[in-house]
Amino acid sequence: MPIKNSEQTEQSKKDVDRHLLAEALSEDRELTDYPLRHSRSTLQWQEGIPTQLEQLDVSRGPPKISQRAVSLLFHSLANLKMHTRAYHPIPDGSQDVLDTLPELAEEAIHFVQKLDTLHLKGVNGHAGLMSPLLILRLAQSGDFNIAGQRRKSQVGFEYEQLCCTCPPLLDIELELLSQIFETLIAQLGPMDNQGIEHTFDIGLLKNNLAATRFNDSDKFDRFSSKELVVHMLSSELQRFLAYLHPWLERVGRTSEEAMALCSLSCRVEPLFLSTPSNRSTHAGYERGIALAMTAIPVLRRIGNLLKLPPDEVASIGTVGELYEQMFNHEITRVSHVHRMLYRSPMKHLRGHNVFPDINIMRVYFTALHQTMTELMQTLTVDNLLQDPHTLHLTSHLLNRGQKLQVPLLPQN
Repeated sequence: MPIKNSEQTEQSKKDVDRHLLAEALSEDRELTDYPLRHSRSTLQWQEGIPTQLEQLDVSRGPPKISQRAVSLLFHSLANLKMHTRAYHPIPDGSQDVLDTLPELAEEAIHFVQKLDTLHLKGVNGHAGLMSPLLILRLAQSGDFNIAGQRRKSQVGFEYEQLCCTCPPLLDIELELLSQIFETLIAQLGPMDNQGIEHTFDIGLLKNNLAATRFNDSDKFDRFSSKELVVHMLSSELQRFLAYLHPWLERVGRTSEEAMALCSLSCRVEPLFLSTPSNRSTHAGYERGIALAMTAIPVLRRIGNLLKLPPDEVASIGTVGELYEQMFNHEITRVSHVHRMLYRSPMKHLRGHNVFPDINIMRVYFTALHQTMTELMQTLTVDNLLQDPHTLHLTSHLLNRGQKLQVPLLPQN
C-alpha cells in the first residue's frame, strides 16, 4: 500500500529501514536460506592471503580539522533533515546523468569507465550534500574529492548485511565484472524477441518470477521476452555494485543509473525506482533492503568456506555476526590487544565493530574476494534464470519500476 505524504514527512530513514528489514526478514526467510549460486566444483578455501592485503589498514584516526572540513560540516548540519528524514528530496546531478545516459551507452569506452562517469556526473558539484558522518570520515584523510573516485577506505565490516569488498581488490573485481557485462551486452544487444526466446528458456523465467514475493502477473505480462531478460541482467549488475560498493557515497543511486545504462546498451528502455527530482522513494528504500537480503547468503557462504559450525553459519545475518564467529572459533591468530579490545564495552558503541583485528579482516576479505570471483564466473543468463536472489531483485524492479522516457539512440 502506498505511503501517504503526511505519513512520509514524519518518518526517519532509520524507522523506514527498520520496518522494511523486519518485513523482509519475515517474508524472505527462504530467500536468505537458499545457497549462493556456485560452480559445479565445490569451492575450497585457498590458504594464503593475496599480496594486495599485506598492507591492509582497518584503523580509523581522528578527523583532521581544516577550513574545508568545517565548511562542509556546517553546510551539512544546516541541511540535517535531508539526511535523516525519509522521502526527503535530495537534489544532485541525477538530471545531468539522465540526459547523458543514451550517449554514454553508445560510447566506445570500457564499461567500468562508464560506471565511474555516472558517479562523477552525479556527485560533481554537489559535495555539500554529503552527510555529517561521511564528512567526518573523509576528514580523517583530508581528501574530499569523491566524485568519480573509487573508495580508498574500508566500509561495511561493522554491522551491515552488505559484504563490501576492500579497496586493494576492488579494481580487480570491477575489471572482471566489466568484462563479463561487456560480453553479455554484446550478445543480447542485437537480439530481438524471437532470438531471445530461441536462445533462452523464457517459460522457466516467467514461472520462477511468479514464485517471488513481488510477483504481479498483470505487470509482468506487459514486458517482452527481451525486456524480461535485460531487466534481469540489469538487476544482477546492481547486485554486484551493492556488494563491491565502489564509491563512498551515492552508490545506490549510481547503481540504479548503471541498471539504466545496461538496459540502454541492450536496446531496451530502462526502468527506474526513483526520479531525478527525488532519489528518496519508498521503492528505493525497499530496493536497498532487498539487496541487503541477497547479501546474507554471501556471508553464510564465507562461513561455510571457513568451515565454521553449520548451525552457527545458518544464524549469520550481518558482517558483524560473521566476524564474531570467526573470532570465537579462532580461524586465525588474534593479538592479545585485540582480544582485550574485543571484550571492551566500546565494542558495542552504536552497534559497530570498532576494533577489528587485522588478521581476521585479511582472512575475511580474502574469502569475500574468492566468493565474489566465483559468483562472477557463474554469471550467465542461463544461471540467472534459476537464481532466486537475482529473480527476487528482477521481480522487484518489474513491479516497482517506472519508465522515464529515456530515448534509445538509433543503431549505427
